[in-house]
Parts: sequence; C-alpha cells; structure tokens
Amino acid sequence: MQAVVNSITTKVKQLFPVSVRARAHYWLSNYHDDRFDCYQGKPKVIVALAADYGNLGDVAITSAQEMYLKSCLPDHEVVDFPISSTFTRLRALKQVVTSDDIVTITGGGNMGDLHHSIEDCRRFVIHNFPKNKIVSFPETIDFSNGLTGLRELKKSIDVYGRHGNLHLFARERVSFDMMKKIFPRNRVYCVPDIVLTLDKSEPRHERHGIVLCIRNDNESAISIEDRTGFLNRLSSAMPNLAETDTQIGRDGLTLREREDELLKILDCFKRAEVVVTDRLHGMIFAAITGTPCVALQSKNHKIKGTYDAWLSALGHIRLQANFSAEETIRTVTELQKAGQARVQPPNLAAYYETLRSVVTGQYK
Repeated sequence: MQAVVNSITTKVKQLFPVSVRARAHYWLSNYHDDRFDCYQGKPKVIVALAADYGNLGDVAITSAQEMYLKSCLPDHEVVDFPISSTFTRLRALKQVVTSDDIVTITGGGNMGDLHHSIEDCRRFVIHNFPKNKIVSFPETIDFSNGLTGLRELKKSIDVYGRHGNLHLFARERVSFDMMKKIFPRNRVYCVPDIVLTLDKSEPRHERHGIVLCIRNDNESAISIEDRTGFLNRLSSAMPNLAETDTQIGRDGLTLREREDELLKILDCFKRAEVVVTDRLHGMIFAAITGTPCVALQSKNHKIKGTYDAWLSALGHIRLQANFSAEETIRTVTELQKAGQARVQPPNLAAYYETLRSVVTGQYK
C-alpha cells in the first residue's frame, strides 16, 4: 500500500514545476524560527544562498564573503543563510530583518540558466526584500541563447529591474559588459572574485608532485573520450600525478564541515609543485596559496576573463587555451624548473574599494 501511495505522490509532484513546489514549501513554512531570535533588534547583513553543498569553490566564496563583510561592517551580525533554506526558512528570517539591514547574495558562476535552480533562488530573495539594499557579490553571467535561457533571462530582467536598490557585481569584464547591457535599471560594477581577497599561502610546506583538478561535468570544454586521452597522457608523462577536485559530492554541509573541507583542498594545493586545472577556483586556489598552475579553458568565459583581468601578471599562473597534453607537459616542466621560490598571492585590495563603498553605504 505504501508503495502505491509513494507512486501516486511522485506522479502528483511531477505535475508541478520545481519552482512551484519550492514556493509551496515557502507558504507552508513557519513564521518563526528560534534560531533567528538572537538577531532580533541587531543590525544585520544577510549572506543569502550561502553554499552548504559540495562545491568547494562556492564554499570558498561564501567563507571569503562572510570574512569580508565582517571587516566592512564590524558592528553588524553576519547571518549565514544556506541556499538549502531559501524556501523553508526565508519566511521566518524576514520576521527579524528590518529595512535597515543589508542583504547580500553569494557570488559565483551561477547567474544564468545552466544552474537555473540557483538563479531562481536569487530571484526569490530579491523579490522578498524589496525595501532592503541588496548586494550581489562578484558573479559570472551566462544565459544560453536557447528557449530556456531566454525565458530565464526574461524572468531575471523583470525581477532585478523592479528592485530599486540592487547592486550587481561582475567578476570579469565580459560579465560586466553583459550585465550593463541586460540590466540597465540596476547598478553594475566590476571587481575580482571575492576569494581573491584571501591570502592562504601560510604555513608554507615542502612541495612534491603534480596535482590534477579537472572537471567532469557539463561545464567541461572537452569530450569524455578526449578527456580520457588527455589524462592518460599526463599520467604516463608524470608518474607523480595526484588527482583531486573542488567538487566533493556531498550536500547539507555544516559550517564546520565547510571550513574543514576547504582547509583540506587548500593544504593539498600548498603541497603541490604545480596544479593543472580547468576549474576557476582551482586557478584561484593556486593564486591565493602561491602555487604554480596551468589553467585550462572551460566552456564559458569565466576562467579566461578572470585570468585576463586579475591574474595575467602572475608569472606562476599560465593560461592554456586548449587541452593539448603535450603543451601542458611542457608548461608544467617549465614551472617546475623555475623552482619553489616564495611566490606571493596577488594583492588586489585596491580593486575592491567600490564593493566596500557600496556595502558600507559610502558609495556616491
């Protein structure tokens, strides 16, 4: 009997889009959550869409964003509000938020239809805080030209455009130009990815071997067959090769688990002679740990855009436009021969002044 009930329930759910079911969760959620009582009456800055899932690039963004906000607004409570709570606890959060509080949205590479569920969460947060200043931290925008992409873009233009105090930050020039064109009613700025505010070069470790951090998803610029050949060639040429990934495949991470997993991968990078990666935050983790890196192009513009805008002057970070195993091997060898000099992370503090001014209310 239970199997029949489960089957009927599943079929009923399938009649409604995910976005409709999510909003049903919101309207059925409680008005009060005692976990928010400690914030009552205090000045707050909300970190909405905080990454509690297993993408360590997004986890690093959330962590860096919260640290940055604490430095900008020391008299404010920084409220970590996980993306998994968007439709189940937002109603309760709103009861303790006043119009003087600031809402921020985590940055990343999810403004678009590739990760449309996250974009839907972003729109939902913007819609639900019409009287608050909202700051969307540095993002890459990437809406496709198909029917789905155009439909999702239209929704975002409508929701963003109706908010009178929404500030959008791009993290590279391509996204900045696109946002300026697509969202003319909103204020748009360009600053580096927020993780580049971090210096994770200490403590220093002896470096050994090559670390490979290559994605295996729909953002990859290489086919499965070519990927296998690429990895096999690198493995045969570099027997001291070890693989890792910024995607750990676990969701529902606690704050402690997020920090622990982030420390693990940063430590892994700090012990590598060279990192080879096609993940944006693979390249960024290399930059902030002072680790030599060969960065390979992904399917969209975020790696090249970030490299060109902020990291091209770093001699230990090399951008490679294709998945040529021979070129990668040559570049890795060059970086190894350069030795293990005390490479410093980039100092990009001056580029964040606009973000600081917007967050603190000093921007004119």
